[in-house]
Amino acid sequence: MTKANETMVVADTTPQPVTIFEEGKVKFFWMNTNYNNYLRGIDDRVRVSVKDGKGRPSVAVGVVLNGHNYIIPLTSQYSSKWKNQMTFKIKEQVEQENGSFTEEIISCLKINNMHPALESEIIYIDFETQTEDYKRLLYKEYDYIKKNLNEVLDKANKLHQKVISGKGKDIKVFKDNSCSFALLEDQYQKYDPNITYPNISMSY
Repeated sequence: MTKANETMVVADTTPQPVTIFEEGKVKFFWMNTNYNNYLRGIDDRVRVSVKDGKGRPSVAVGVVLNGHNYIIPLTSQYSSKWKNQMTFKIKEQVEQENGSFTEEIISCLKINNMHPALESEIIYIDFETQTEDYKRLLYKEYDYIKKNLNEVLDKANKLHQKVISGKGKDIKVFKDNSCSFALLEDQYQKYDPNITYPNISMSY
């Protein structure tokens, strides 16, 4: 199978002199492990930042909720059981043997596991320093998110509002499967880098 020819949006991979959190900008990064442990000590629905010795990237899309900069975990996993309102599927067009094209999911933004974060504890990912295969995937993900940024922002805002208000259809499902946004907003800036926080057993 061959991939469909698409115009690729070129990601800004230069070092960021001002801030990772910029309106309208899509940026990928790793999270400091100790800070991740701190956040998971508050809410273990915060996604583990390292799995099987490999960093798991998150994405900043300039979403500000209740005055806090939020980040959204990126995963290569996807389940049809996940509610559409809690995820954003990243897709690509793949050419089949008969010449037709189908859309395939290559990764997913876990909007339900988004959370506020300190910029000092996240590390910008320079695509050009990654392996060729991973760099190619990162560019595809960047391209798709950038083209559909309004949808990502809309989902993030609606889910945050629903969970914070505690109202609406299937609210228990949304609250049980989302980070505790209000609690994390209250605690995420109280991190002390001089303390080594314990690793919390993985659930996400």
